[in-house]
Amino acid sequence: MFFPDPRKGGFPAGSDSHRRIFAILLVLLLILAAIAWVVRGDGPGAAASPAVASSAGVPGPGTHVAGCPVFPKSNPWNRDISKAPVDHRSDAYVRSIGLNDTLHADFGSGRYGDYGIPFRVVGRGQNKVPVHFTAYGSESDRGPYPVPLGTRIEGGSDNHVIVVQKGSCRLYEMYRARRGKGRWLADSGAKFDLRSNALRPAGWTSADAAGLPIYPGLAKAVWSGLIRTGGLLYRRAPVGVILVADGVGRQVVRRPSDAGSAVVRGSVAELVMYSYGRKRAADVKITGPQAAVAALTATDIAL
Repeated sequence: MFFPDPRKGGFPAGSDSHRRIFAILLVLLLILAAIAWVVRGDGPGAAASPAVASSAGVPGPGTHVAGCPVFPKSNPWNRDISKAPVDHRSDAYVRSIGLNDTLHADFGSGRYGDYGIPFRVVGRGQNKVPVHFTAYGSESDRGPYPVPLGTRIEGGSDNHVIVVQKGSCRLYEMYRARRGKGRWLADSGAKFDLRSNALRPAGWTSADAAGLPIYPGLAKAVWSGLIRTGGLLYRRAPVGVILVADGVGRQVVRRPSDAGSAVVRGSVAELVMYSYGRKRAADVKITGPQAAVAALTATDIAL
């Protein structure tokens, strides 16, 4: 995503209210502009938005990550708006963002190898860690959070930390997170139930400053990007390759050879790590004919 940089002249210093107004308007625009963000299944408490066609699009068929829906299919994140009419306030939204404002890529530091916003999946029994909020504690969901201190922090200045917990299907997001002694320090923190359309209290911030989650955009975009580039990443593999993202999908990225195909299974994040060459660090399981598994394991993959 791209945002005016408040640290580079986008807004006056200390203008938190302007930052929040901008963030809310931008997220609304992104929701109206997104196409086919899809999720499977309505969970408990998901009756807030009926799953019917409307000017905001129609529900998609569905996607799960780590066994959890990334919000109900009726959620605005998951509606196909490719044929929906343009909102009558669209021009006003664009003008409020600023037609001539400077933009910057708001994911990672921008340095090679540090693009994107990482996320982690943990188990239901993950130990919880205390969280001390240093800026927006009155608008944050209290800790502790099941977020290990070793969880990767996004590069750059936003320092987001994002974790999904299996079983409970809870999403935890922190803004400007850093590690303290036996605890997390963060400007703000938010919890979301991935099976519900429930919103945060009106006016409350979140890791994206608009009271909304970051993760739904990551979960779909990361898998879609991986399957689009899979053929290139595995072009040197002498065998077929099938990627299986737990709870998300299955994709043939290289057709079978005489030795058959190797199946690489793991979370979306671990599959990305493996596919981009960090084979030793990735937590994936490779199955299939012995010859195919051995051939893929020995192959130097990635760009």
